[in-house]
Amino acid sequence: MNNKHQADMGTKVIVLTSSFASKTRKDQQDNLIQVRMVVDIMTSLGFEVSIVSATLDMESLSRQLDMLRPDLAFNLVEEVQGKGAFIHFPLAVLENMNIPCTGNGHSAMVMTSSKLLAKKIMQAHDILTPPWLRVSDLAGERTLQGSHIVKSVWEHGSLGLGKTSLGKKFCPQKINTKIIRLKQKYGGEWFVETFIPGRELNVSILETSHGPLVLPVAEIIFDKMPAEMPKIVDYQAKWDEESVAAKSTRRQFVSDAEDESLVNRVQHIAMKCWEVFELSGYARVDFRVDLENIPFVLEINTNPCLSPDAGFMAAADKAGISPVQVINTIVQAGLERHRQ
Repeated sequence: MNNKHQADMGTKVIVLTSSFASKTRKDQQDNLIQVRMVVDIMTSLGFEVSIVSATLDMESLSRQLDMLRPDLAFNLVEEVQGKGAFIHFPLAVLENMNIPCTGNGHSAMVMTSSKLLAKKIMQAHDILTPPWLRVSDLAGERTLQGSHIVKSVWEHGSLGLGKTSLGKKFCPQKINTKIIRLKQKYGGEWFVETFIPGRELNVSILETSHGPLVLPVAEIIFDKMPAEMPKIVDYQAKWDEESVAAKSTRRQFVSDAEDESLVNRVQHIAMKCWEVFELSGYARVDFRVDLENIPFVLEINTNPCLSPDAGFMAAADKAGISPVQVINTIVQAGLERHRQ
């Protein structure tokens, strides 16, 4: 762990954020909490901090960056113009201007933010991920066995996930109808994948001066979930504290003593994802573990949420790493990569 806690005098950092409308969803409100926390910590560490919002006007972003001339950009962009599909655009501008950046770079963001592209890359590197079909595949002869779940290709934060996302019987017509409704409500691309019944695990990784550090493995517990509700972390479970879904799920950390073999396997797979996708800074890999104890990677979260109550910070806290240490370590890793 990098123990440097103070910035060099005059080190200028911009916190690059999403640009939201006046009426924001609960997941977007959480992004604003994250921004405030990072700004407060960076300021306390002695950095000169400015906030820049990223829109689709990349020329405007370039002009702002050229005017501010930051030593580092702390990238907290989770969407651009309300779309996850544009999340990598600001990173392309930063790399083109040779401005150091925290977290993951442009190529890693593209490869992981598209769940379908990530799945193809995982499949090519023998990383197990649930079988899937695109919308265009529904007209063909391919099917999915068992239960299935409909997801957004680009949007994260469980956007669009709810009670009706899970289906028990594979019916292309019903799945297509469901996707049409989701596209009408949220836009974007959608797909269907096999639902893996079993445990849900999260493995967070933090880049330190000594290399990537795998944090304690977290598990989402659904033991209070009503029988009629799917055991998934849907939008309500993640963002609506008063919902039945939220009150029926909780996070706990997996005991190495009780599940040593499983912990070792998911940590090994998470590190393989880190290497295959050339990740940097920090990331979280989400798993479902089937009834035979076989782990499947659901998705790879580059630059996961750093809010105080989010999974990444909870895993860091379990490892004895404070929020200030997390933010400082992410900053130092971004600066060091630029020096190499």
